[in-house]
Amino acid sequence: RDIGVIDQKATGNVRAAIDRITSQETLNAIARGRTEAKAAGLTAAVVATSSASKAVAWRKQIAEILGQSSNGPGGQGSSRRRAVPRV
Repeated sequence: RDIGVIDQKATGNVRAAIDRITSQETLNAIARGRTEAKAAGLTAAVVATSSASKAVAWRKQIAEILGQSSNGPGGQGSSRRRAVPRV
């Protein structure tokens, strides 16, 4: 987002001027984070289930980015780690 030119002589502190201009966007970003933070009060079992499902989705996305097949054991790609080439 282009916030335009900030005249330090007219506005004083540049950081404060940016905060004033972008305050609504900052509040919106904080609100999204608060919904994520609600997981902090959940039981470990609930969080583990959610975390496991996110991990599966992330592994699939990473495999797609790396151009790898996700048809390994359990459909989650290969569990083997790549070895560092020896020189």
